[in-house]
Amino acid sequence: MRFDTNGTPGPAAAALVWGGLWGAAEATLGFALHLAGRLVPVPGLAGFLMFPLGLGFLLEARRASGSDAAVPLAALTAASVKAASALLPGVGWLFVGNPALAILAQGLAVYLGGSLLEGRRGAAAFGWGAALALSWRLAFLVLVFLLPMQKGILRKGWPALAWFLAADSLANGAVIALAAYGPGLSDRARRVLYRPALAPLAVVLGLAAQAAAAL
Repeated sequence: MRFDTNGTPGPAAAALVWGGLWGAAEATLGFALHLAGRLVPVPGLAGFLMFPLGLGFLLEARRASGSDAAVPLAALTAASVKAASALLPGVGWLFVGNPALAILAQGLAVYLGGSLLEGRRGAAAFGWGAALALSWRLAFLVLVFLLPMQKGILRKGWPALAWFLAADSLANGAVIALAAYGPGLSDRARRVLYRPALAPLAVVLGLAAQAAAAL
């Protein structure tokens, strides 16, 4: 793990910070949104919000390090945090396999096309954001079909698949477009988050949150 002399993190350090924080967000906010989705009549509530949040983590990892390599590394970190709970008693790979695979698919999509969102606002941010959301969902479905993963999503029928691909992607595009007008992180916040000590701490936080959610 490397931090340059000017305080700029290398790709691995940035990936550990933002991947660890993303893993913690998936275990806490993502878990809460999945539960809320069962209580309120909004199908796919977690899907509407969690990819835009993950996108923000991935783009911050790239901005922090100035390297595209930080994007897949951050996704790998977050997916590892998610998958680690499979080691806990009573929690198997079926519980975490598909979510971890989804995180990797998101990382791949952002690695290949995330730069197209830089500086975009309004309709352009909506269009590119929805396109990224659709691309990772398509990649995820292909991987679930090809790999020995839980096939539940493929067995829900075409209406559910259409919602997953179309409605969720359009909702993601809208959230991303709105977020483009937000203030973003301040320089002071970035300096705090890019401290070397936070990298392993972020991973530990993610693992603890994931363990608590899985128990």
